[in-house]
Amino acid sequence: MKTSKFKPLLSGLGWSLGATVFLVLFMALFIMLGLGGGMTTILVQITKVISIFFGVGMALKSVEGKGWLYGGIIGLIYTLLAFLIFSVVDVDFGISTGIFVEMLFASVVGMFSALLLRGFRRH
Repeated sequence: MKTSKFKPLLSGLGWSLGATVFLVLFMALFIMLGLGGGMTTILVQITKVISIFFGVGMALKSVEGKGWLYGGIIGLIYTLLAFLIFSVVDVDFGISTGIFVEMLFASVVGMFSALLLRGFRRH
């Protein structure tokens, strides 16, 4: 049975967003305890990288080729979904050039994650 090309994408996105929820809660606890000390921006970026890496890793379990493409797409869509979710929570849909930089960053992180994970899997 041939698997759909969209199933790994949806799976990866689901795992990425789930990891984000967990990491954001952990980050909130970290900041609440006073351990964040002005590191919020860095912690947010670390959360994004870990979430995308985890989601790409889960998606690649059912993908044979073009893992880098799946990684890039997961990073891109993850950024758009995260932007929409946090905009709804914050009730602010202000779009700036920053979102495009974030989308590029997330796509590169997704592609790099896929290449890194595939390299480890082969050896």
